[in-house]
Amino acid sequence: MKTCLRRVYQASDAFVFASQTETQGLVLLEAMASGLPVVSTASMGSLDVLIEGQGCLVSSPQPKAFDERVISLYLDREKAAALSERGKRYARAWGSDAKAREMLSFYQTILASE
Repeated sequence: MKTCLRRVYQASDAFVFASQTETQGLVLLEAMASGLPVVSTASMGSLDVLIEGQGCLVSSPQPKAFDERVISLYLDREKAAALSERGKRYARAWGSDAKAREMLSFYQTILASE
């Protein structure tokens, strides 16, 4: 991650993301890896990345529901801190080393079954 982007994440209290068309969800993982609790909708690629409570609060796209999730995070700093810690751990599971190990295990399982 570029240094300027890292500084932006570090200057923030949370990452709020309402996109309904995100195709990969990488920005969500970057935010979590940076220690930011996330409030986001879950559709398309972000649906594959987000798990409620694992660094994020998942919201429906309706503005009132989304606002309530953001405000709840702002008002409950302990909850935000807990999400931040869980998010950092969760994002590590999506890192290149972890995914390479998963892929290797998958191929070993396939080869062993032949």
